Parts: sequence; structure tokens; C-alpha cells
Amino acid sequence: MELIKLDQSHRESFEKLMKFSFPLEDEEENEEVALFLKNNRIWDEAYGWFDGDTLVSTYSSYSGQFKIRNKFFKVKFIDLVATLPTYRKKGLVRKGLTLELEKNFDSQFHFFSLGPFKQEFYRNLGFETVMDSRRVEFDFDFLSKKTDFQGYRTKIGILKEDSNLREDLMQVKKWMGENSRYNQAKIPELYDEVFFQMSKKYVAIAYDENSIPKGYMIFSEIEQILKITNMHYIDLQAFYALKQLLLSYQDQVKKILFTSIQPDLPIDLLIDNYWLTGKKCSVQDNSWRMFRIVNLESVLREICKEIQDNEIYLKVSDGLFNQNNGIYLFSKNKIERVDSYSGKIDAALSISDLVPLLSGRKSSYDLYLTGKLTIPGNGTIYNSKSLAPPIIAELDKIFPKVTTFGIL
Repeated sequence: MELIKLDQSHRESFEKLMKFSFPLEDEEENEEVALFLKNNRIWDEAYGWFDGDTLVSTYSSYSGQFKIRNKFFKVKFIDLVATLPTYRKKGLVRKGLTLELEKNFDSQFHFFSLGPFKQEFYRNLGFETVMDSRRVEFDFDFLSKKTDFQGYRTKIGILKEDSNLREDLMQVKKWMGENSRYNQAKIPELYDEVFFQMSKKYVAIAYDENSIPKGYMIFSEIEQILKITNMHYIDLQAFYALKQLLLSYQDQVKKILFTSIQPDLPIDLLIDNYWLTGKKCSVQDNSWRMFRIVNLESVLREICKEIQDNEIYLKVSDGLFNQNNGIYLFSKNKIERVDSYSGKIDAALSISDLVPLLSGRKSSYDLYLTGKLTIPGNGTIYNSKSLAPPIIAELDKIFPKVTTFGIL
């Protein structure tokens, strides 16, 4: 089989494979995929495996950025990964990703990013969940009546039809990118173009007394469910202004669904109770976006700024890409991959388990407790931080745990 770069001459085969691989029932998802397929930017970096004249597997990659520990990193968004059922488990996706790693190892890109269909599959390719997120769904009766928006107002419209609202949305996103503690993304232009063409996506913007946009909410109404995909705000008054908009839907919807919200969003300001007779409320983990480190030595040098006096030797295993395999020295003056070393290893972990440590989603102690960060010569893993090996505390100083949440 041959891997080639796709172009518009492959559109028909590409569309057939996409529709066969993603049989979507949700009307919004169907529209989103259709808009992707119509956008000519998908051919910028789209690749496919052919068996004769048959397109059997595809993937694409697009340039963007993500903020990790308050610094923007260049990221390749891997998307539109699809394989015909009869050609699965033949290593085509693995081969494609290996080629992408080889091609980008010395490039400007630090990470690959994707939204997986199956986490374990990509975990075996060096990916791991990089940010936290929650899914919250509740019957409308749970929504508390408390608001305190102090003169703020909201304006609502269809995202596709109102360019002024789109501009105000981007203004809030710009502020979030510069000031938010979350993982703001600068997504590929293709994604914005598709998103802004969605016919049933509503946007609500919260404005302060001076008509400056201070928050936004992206939502749609489906079968008496208010489905909110994004809700971000610069200050608390904007949060309450958006909440007041939710309250106005009392006679229109029966449920409210937040598909992805910050792990530290003040739930108690949204709902007063977690239990009402005959009603349902659920808060679930919905962490799904995964990252893959491209050039580990380069990433470590960018992220690790506070190194202690003691030297630390960390062994990292990468089963897919040998260039990242090896022992890494952390010292006060440098971070480097050590080509030849036969001394003591302080700690070891896989390239995938290193991802949440770098982003701050997991601490060294979290990984140690689950056996993912191992300490050579250490036997029993006690469920007590005071009994953890001293190297855990040293690594936590280098990689402190932080609140993570991706804003696309």
C-alpha cells in the first residue's frame, strides 16, 4: 500500500470514507462534518493510504497553538483519522503518525493534538489526556435563581449570521489567551471557518456598562435541551449575566447540558442542590483531548524553568519513536538527553504518562500512586505523601500541578 498526499481529485473517495467511518446521527455533527468536507483547507495536509485505486485510510494535520503553563506551544492538530473496517489493525495509523513524527522532529511543532475515538488506541501511540473537563447535565429545576450581574447585559444571535457578535467573541477569546489560567488554543483557520458556518449555533455575549464584551456562551437548542458547548467569562458579573440568559429559557427547555466546562467552574453558583425528587443532575469527567510529544528534549527545555540544585536522571520510554527514548538529565544549568549513562536512575515513566505531568494535569505524586512513575529500587507504594520517595517532591517542584482546561 502507498501513502500519498491527497488533493481535490480525491474528494469523492475521501467523502465516501469519511461518511462510512463516521455514521453520525446527531444533526449538528452531520452538518459539521459536511462543512469540513466542503472546505478546501482540508487538502493543505491530508494524506491517504491506497490499496490499488481504493482509498482505505486517511489522516490530516493542521497548524495551531495551545497554551501550556502560560506559554503558547506550536501544535499539530491531527484530524479526520479514518480507516475502512477491513483494513484496521494493520498499523496504517501507526505508520502515518511515525512518518509525521519523523517529519516534524526538528520542526517548530512541540506536540500533536487530537480528539480520540478511543483513548487506549492512541495511548499506545504515545498520546495521553492533557487537560481536564467536566460534563454537567441537569433538569432545569436545578438551576438556581441567584444572579448579580450589576448592569451587565447580553446580546444573542446566530453565530453564522452576525459578524459583530463574532468579532466580540474573538475579542473575549483574545483576552482569555493573554490572561486566562486555562489552556487557550489558537486553532487552525479551518476550524474557525467551519464553526462560524454552523447554521444552528447561537452565541450570547455579555457586555459591561461600557459595552465591552466580557463573556460568551455558544449553545444550541435540541429537543428541549439547551446544549452549551462553550461558556467563558472575564469576570463574575459576566458569568451572572450569562446565567440570567439561561434562566430566561425556563418555559422553553427541560434540561441544560454543558458538554465541556472548566473543572473549577463554580457549580454551586449554577445549581442549589444535587438532588430533587424525580429530577436528574449529573457531573461527569469529560477529559478527552490528547497530546503527543514530538521532540521531548525541546519540550522539556521550554517548560522546565525552575530546576533545583540536585541533578535528576529521568528515564523516558517511547515505544513508537526511538529518538525520544533515553535518559534525561535535569540540572541547574541544563536539561539534556544523555547518550551514555550507567549510573543511578532517579525515576522512570513512559512518553504518554509524561504528557499530563508536563501540562500540570497530574502531579508526580499522582503518577507515582498509580504506578506510572516508577522509582527504581522502591518496593511498596504507600498511599501517603509523607512516605513517598523524596524524588517525588523534587519532581513536583519542577512540574507543579495546575488547573487545566482547553479552550478551543
